[in-house]
Amino acid sequence: MNRTGHPTKAQLARIAKLEAAVKRETSRHVLLEFAQLLLEPAHRDDEAFAIYESLLARDAMDADAAVGAAYVHIHTFMEEENLRLAVGLLHRVLDQDAAAARGEMLLAEALEDLGELSDIQRIQMLEASVERAPGWSRNHLLLALAYRDAGDIERARIQMAAAVANRFPSGAGLTLVEASFEECYTGRLGSASFLRDMEATLR
Repeated sequence: MNRTGHPTKAQLARIAKLEAAVKRETSRHVLLEFAQLLLEPAHRDDEAFAIYESLLARDAMDADAAVGAAYVHIHTFMEEENLRLAVGLLHRVLDQDAAAARGEMLLAEALEDLGELSDIQRIQMLEASVERAPGWSRNHLLLALAYRDAGDIERARIQMAAAVANRFPSGAGLTLVEASFEECYTGRLGSASFLRDMEATLR
């Protein structure tokens, strides 16, 4: 959802700069930033996944690496085996603050894709994500759709309104890494027309 098109020249230059830094050093911070940019805007998800795997080899409880790897399992690889691997990764780090909001949201997506999530469980997971990150857009959107599917249109409308209200009008002032995080996880740089289309399903 909400992956952008081809990277601009400026974005490619920033990615190349980080890639050079990665060759000189392998600090966790630099590797995580580079992996985030490989996801978005570079769309080199396999390479990002390899970095997350290398970080998890160092520390199996690295929440950011686990969430990143789960994201690729769910949104890129998408096979049943990958969805189950994502579930395992997310359960491992879900109690860490760094993983909580993203983790609950991704876990709900993976289990729903596997057909192993009741309406109540889906709502509870997404409510937990919203409680952790009330200022995001995507978790409110997903919760709105969960309420809609459960037949609770009134609560769905409230969550959809929050998703729309939290959306950023632009990415002005954000670094490239911050903008990438917003695109992949928070949804606050998502398409306004997409949100309007989703909102129309609740009328």
